[in-house]
Amino acid sequence: MRFLDGSVAGSILERGDYGCGFYRTDEGHLFTIFYLMGNRGRGTAAYPVGCYSQVVWSANRNNPVEYNAKLELKSDGDLVRKNANGTIAWSTNTSGKSVVSMNLDEFGNLMLNDKNDAVVWESVSHPTDVLVPGQKLMVGQKLTPGSSSTNFTEHALVETNPPLAYYSTNFSNLSLDSSSYVEFRSGSLALVSFSNNLNLPVFSFRASTSQPFVRLSSDGHLKVYEWRENQWQEIADILTREIGDYGYPLLCGEYGICSNGQCTCPASRNPSGTPYFKQLDDRNRSFGCPLTTPLSCDDPQNHSFVKLEKFTYFTVSKQDELLVQGCLLLTF
Repeated sequence: MRFLDGSVAGSILERGDYGCGFYRTDEGHLFTIFYLMGNRGRGTAAYPVGCYSQVVWSANRNNPVEYNAKLELKSDGDLVRKNANGTIAWSTNTSGKSVVSMNLDEFGNLMLNDKNDAVVWESVSHPTDVLVPGQKLMVGQKLTPGSSSTNFTEHALVETNPPLAYYSTNFSNLSLDSSSYVEFRSGSLALVSFSNNLNLPVFSFRASTSQPFVRLSSDGHLKVYEWRENQWQEIADILTREIGDYGYPLLCGEYGICSNGQCTCPASRNPSGTPYFKQLDDRNRSFGCPLTTPLSCDDPQNHSFVKLEKFTYFTVSKQDELLVQGCLLLTF
């Protein structure tokens, strides 16, 4: 099926406003769950020309498959996604658990059930970057943004050890056990803890429909969207109310410098020397400053390293980290 936004998917199951199947991205094909919203009367179930799509879950985003890939519910109960050459790209790891059926419910949850109709595996227990109404984020689970709106690969700067928080809510007076969770409701994100007899809306917003969703984007924004006037519209930018526009780590993009609300690129020490960074888009400086000339410790006339006290940073790659460490050792 081809959607009005140009995206293409092959639907396997549909239930209410949700469908699941293969979804084509810039990197290949993913097995996904997506919204079906819009005027479907102008098309057929196989080709809903009046629909817009929003992917709310995807399997193994870092390993898209090629064309002619297959999804197979094996006789041993394992649901696998195979490349065209037969290699397994993703699995639910439910082999030997007596799975007999696969179902998509009206809340967008894909489930594998046994002969007693008990849930053996479900997609909501493996969140990606989206929460749908009623979905719970348990202790130890997290949302992980994609690289962009069209590239679902997990964002490269997410995993840091220890984690670098740009926003946090303090519940130090509570003892949250493994049964505690955050639940996305129609008008709030609520913290629920039975051991503390707690049911607390952490963030509240106004939602007028039954089909909103929350997405954590690669720029760090946590936004609520809903279907209004035949299109998906942003209705809340949750964290911006708390930290403002300048509280996000990637406000100025890769290598960008934020100073007094303005985004600039690192300048060469010698104005007439070699330029190392270039603004990707002068009209949208949040796109960052790609490195145009490799940095080298052997070229000190054009740049220098300054020792910074009490700072944190995101490591982009091991090579960059070693380069910085090497220059620091040479400089200080």
